[in-house]
Amino acid sequence: MNKAELRKYFLKKRAALSLQFVDEKSREIVKRIVNLDAFKQAKVIHCYASISKKREADTVEFISACKRLGKTIIMPKVLPKGEMVHIEVKNQTLFKENKWGVEEPLEGKSVQADYPDFIVVPMVAGDNNRNRIGYGKGYYDRFLSRTKGVKVGILFECQMFDGLLPTEVFDVPLDMLVNEKEVIC
Repeated sequence: MNKAELRKYFLKKRAALSLQFVDEKSREIVKRIVNLDAFKQAKVIHCYASISKKREADTVEFISACKRLGKTIIMPKVLPKGEMVHIEVKNQTLFKENKWGVEEPLEGKSVQADYPDFIVVPMVAGDNNRNRIGYGKGYYDRFLSRTKGVKVGILFECQMFDGLLPTEVFDVPLDMLVNEKEVIC
């Protein structure tokens, strides 16, 4: 299967997950992440806002954990010309849903792409070589190619591809993948 077919297959598979499953397994993923040495050492965390209706691994609890631990949180905002900026989020930050259903910060201090120490990346599918299939717009690959932070994909075990995902020259492999059962480094 090519990337588009795999994306469609894994999105359909994920859409069939129950909200209870997503909630339960997301908590397990968060426990694994906060116990990573790379996370413990990081001061600045980049994380996306998960989309519940798409059954993404929930990042709300993770973001709350970051706040409790005194981490600086950076969240992405997509601009009209296909670029992604990175906004530092405070407790008073207001959010608005974009055209894809992603909550983005309305305003805040924009920071450089190389600023975060630890980056949580959305995924549709991943493999044991830490390759990922995203949503196909290339926002994260462009961002990840410019940053030195630890790149961590979060996903459910059912999103793991048994084999090697097709990749292209611009695809950026991650440093690790975290699912409810394991950390793949």
